[in-house]
Amino acid sequence: MPDENKERTLEVVNLPPEVDQELLALYFANKRRSGGGPLVSVEKMGDRAVVVFEETEDADRVLSKESHTLQNTELRVRKPARKDRRRLLLRGLGPSTSLDCIEMYVENILGLNLEDYQLHFTPARDAVIIQLSQPLSEDFQTLSAKISKHSLDEALMTLEEIQQTDSVLVGNLHPGTSPDMLSLYFESRGGNHMVMGVTMLSEGTAKVSFVDYDSVDHVLAQPHKLKGAELEVRPFFDFLQPPQLSDTQAGPQTIEEDDSQPSQMAPELLVEMVPEAEEDQTEEKASLTDLISISDPVKLELFQLGTFQRDMKNTHPDVMMQVRGNGVLMEAADRPTFEQVKNCLLEYFCSMAETHFTLEPEEAEFLERKEHIGPLAF
Repeated sequence: MPDENKERTLEVVNLPPEVDQELLALYFANKRRSGGGPLVSVEKMGDRAVVVFEETEDADRVLSKESHTLQNTELRVRKPARKDRRRLLLRGLGPSTSLDCIEMYVENILGLNLEDYQLHFTPARDAVIIQLSQPLSEDFQTLSAKISKHSLDEALMTLEEIQQTDSVLVGNLHPGTSPDMLSLYFESRGGNHMVMGVTMLSEGTAKVSFVDYDSVDHVLAQPHKLKGAELEVRPFFDFLQPPQLSDTQAGPQTIEEDDSQPSQMAPELLVEMVPEAEEDQTEEKASLTDLISISDPVKLELFQLGTFQRDMKNTHPDVMMQVRGNGVLMEAADRPTFEQVKNCLLEYFCSMAETHFTLEPEEAEFLERKEHIGPLAF
């Protein structure tokens, strides 16, 4: 999501099926009911929705409102996830690469000391989460370029950013611990964080989701003890869970779960791929997306009328582009192609220039008729 959109964007979670997209749009556009105002877009995806306002002030008013109720249902409204500045995903590890080699590689390329980070491997050991003790200070693109230039055990490596998670994985639970007890614990003794939901994944393991994304790092920074048991608390990333623990209600957020050392939390081992589903593995790797904001609606309309999308489709058939709200949503299968097409797209919009010239009334009237306009080439 472009930075200029983030301050105007809110996420609505735990939506019941009967609350549809049109009703949400009417509610959040109503200043008296919700505190909101004119909208750019509303998109409902399952039990969640993303609402983009025209003005940042309207989004702030909605967020500051104590509660939101629609059709006798209390809505949970929050800011959307940001890129996680404490966690990076390193892909491309060879099966025989030793832990010492990986640690030295990370320390050399990222300029870290051993105490500055932790490594959490997927069970297949083809990827690892680098969890930083402090938020990332160096520019990510600079780090990514460094990684791509340095192989490890003759394997090409890639570095990826991940989105914040709103959930933690809680292990070593005392038998008989209920979801209500966990919810009450984290909303009181566990740090006074508002819990959105608790899902029991096994007798000793649960997923706890919070209303505020920032609650996760606060919870992880504290020790936790419940019913005499020392809880093991880790960040939760759904699609890296074993199939038997996958929470089908969780959103498609990006990557991670940790397990750098053996522990009693065996169920939370990261699984990036289902062994019997080779095609699904490919799909999970091909999830590079970005919404490129275009503030000028005229440029966006010219983009729709022009041949750029068709030309890109011919040269890069795996790249998807479509107009979404006040921007262009892009998806590509690999980072080099993604960056190449994204740069072409940005250059395309930057090359557009506005000029004024005089026309006869009949000519101006003809040009206003959109049905006469064919594809435009730039």
